[in-house]
Amino acid sequence: MAVLGSGPTLGAFAGREPVAIAVNGAAACDVPYQYFICGDLASPQREWFYASRRHRARRFVASFLAPSDAVLFPSALLRWRLRCERLPRSVRARARRSPAPLYDYRPSAAPTPGHGWFQYCRDEFPTDEQELHRHLRAERLVHGASIAGVAVQLAYLMGAAEIHLYGCAMDNDQGDNYFRPGSRGQTTPLQRANFSQLLAWIAAAGVRLVPHG
Repeated sequence: MAVLGSGPTLGAFAGREPVAIAVNGAAACDVPYQYFICGDLASPQREWFYASRRHRARRFVASFLAPSDAVLFPSALLRWRLRCERLPRSVRARARRSPAPLYDYRPSAAPTPGHGWFQYCRDEFPTDEQELHRHLRAERLVHGASIAGVAVQLAYLMGAAEIHLYGCAMDNDQGDNYFRPGSRGQTTPLQRANFSQLLAWIAAAGVRLVPHG
């Protein structure tokens, strides 16, 4: 499987892997991929949010984003109802400071077949490999290693024996090192450290990791 991030080495992706997962802005990749994931509250406002539709990719978004996704829930009325149940007034102010109160949210309606959502764990980034696998067994994905780290976990859970990394260099501290000029956002040293640790744990589980570029 391949994981597609938004870094410059995304240009090395040619679609040779049987399955590819694009994250965030990598959704605008011209080469077809099969899955798209994102997990940030601001994602629906990004120009790439629906770019996966041209490749007919399956979408898996964080559970609290699902009510804002017109592919998962085409009905505007249903999306409005789900958004109301997602964020009760009592937690609205806290959610502006941190999305943690939303991590337990599960949409009460079934999404369009072929698409879905995932849940983050409430805990901070794991301290050891055993803690990571405890979360994965509970069907919760860990955060703190960027959305590319979430894609690596998803590939692992899907049974990948080999994961190829494109555009995942994690060296974009200043927000000016993207495959597509004008892209926004950045990675942090902590995300880079967490991503490296996550890759080490996945490799220790017997998965071969192949960086490109």
